[in-house]
Amino acid sequence: MKTITTAATAAFLLATTLAAAPAGPVDMLRDSEREIITLLYDTPDAGKSPVETLRPVVGKYFDTTGMTRRVIGPAWRGYTPAQRERVTALFTDLVLNSYAGNFRPGARPAITYGTVTPTSDNPPRVRAATVLEYEGKQYNVTYCLEQLPAGWRVFDIIGEGVSLIGNYQAQFKSLVAKGPDAVIAALAKNAAASKGAAP
Repeated sequence: MKTITTAATAAFLLATTLAAAPAGPVDMLRDSEREIITLLYDTPDAGKSPVETLRPVVGKYFDTTGMTRRVIGPAWRGYTPAQRERVTALFTDLVLNSYAGNFRPGARPAITYGTVTPTSDNPPRVRAATVLEYEGKQYNVTYCLEQLPAGWRVFDIIGEGVSLIGNYQAQFKSLVAKGPDAVIAALAKNAAASKGAAP
């Protein structure tokens, strides 16, 4: 899998705990900043890795099914419910291991919020522009959110012009063409390798 950028890593860490309360997307991004700082920096659990710490909240505050569906593309329609569930779980773990696995204690990200641009009315979608400061550098990061019945959910992160979803679409293109079993096998292999590499 392609090595990810420092900007994307920090952006992911700040987005993993979006609140489910009926508030605007920027309000929830602010909540996520406070919560992730507390979770990983102020009261860290020494017995858990960043991946283990963040796994329970990612499924609640990211549209992981929607993200996986976008990565797979039109072929998603041919997946059975069981295949969709399995691919979503494995893809979520891939993203967690790729991004949260790069977390380094001590380097605290900070975020400045910019404009929020509506991109769709039905369903409501917005792009929230931010400037992320991490390890002495600044990055332009845009969060793409959709308002679902349970509240706002992140479905893509664009760091310095590079879409998380677009990046994975390019990586998975040839694999998706081989069918769902090939996708599941490759993701499962990656998950096993990540567990084997964990300290």
